[in-house]
Amino acid sequence: MAFEQVLGVVEVRDIQRIYLYNRTAEKAEAFKKRLEDFGIWADIEVVTDVDALVEQSDIINCATQSKTPVYNGELLKPGTHVNGVGSFTHEMKEMDQIESRPYLCR
Repeated sequence: MAFEQVLGVVEVRDIQRIYLYNRTAEKAEAFKKRLEDFGIWADIEVVTDVDALVEQSDIINCATQSKTPVYNGELLKPGTHVNGVGSFTHEMKEMDQIESRPYLCR
């Protein structure tokens, strides 16, 4: 679903730069190649520091099956749009609780 999430965002927003993070660097590089091969024109950078990525991003797509949060939601800047689409069971929890950050719900 991550690929389709990127396609949707670049369709409706003028995206200049895409940061990719994956706990497995090889998967992030493969995803970058897939986006480039598809014709995504934005500058795509694989990063290893998820905190820095979260702090500077305006839009975050999170599509994992992680049972623990992938990033610290306290680092989100006000107004950040978050697409969390991976967790689909009670055991999965790719994002931490957003109730403590009500600005995300405005």
